[in-house]
Amino acid sequence: MSSDDLIDTVSNTVSNTVSNKIYTDIEIKQYRNMLIKFMNINKGEIAKIYLTHFEKDGEGLMVINLIETIETIETNNKNNDKKISKFKVDVSYVKNEAIPQDLTDKINILRESNNKNIIYILMSTPAEENLIEMDINSLKNN
Repeated sequence: MSSDDLIDTVSNTVSNTVSNKIYTDIEIKQYRNMLIKFMNINKGEIAKIYLTHFEKDGEGLMVINLIETIETIETNNKNNDKKISKFKVDVSYVKNEAIPQDLTDKINILRESNNKNIIYILMSTPAEENLIEMDINSLKNN
């Protein structure tokens, strides 16, 4: 299964740099692939979270956020301390009322040209944020 199997459309880059650091194309692709792999592995759970909150809270946006932390492993020589990147993924559902207006406007424009089975996910990495569209049926069937 390729990393593109999960995503139907990457519609808009919301932000190219989430922090002040400038990321290389290789770093951006590595972060993106980490999240796509996570999403592929957890399709069913993502669908369950979305559907549960949609029924309880109304329309909203899934946010899948890759968070990087740097851990320093001290050695006897401070100049040789090693820095290790650790990653965790946060998954959340944000009700429409809590979404910034500019992002809500983008989603509403996209909804006009899609069917009701399309959900929107904000995929966030340390390097970028992308709004993606997915067919909820493709998530439920896996």
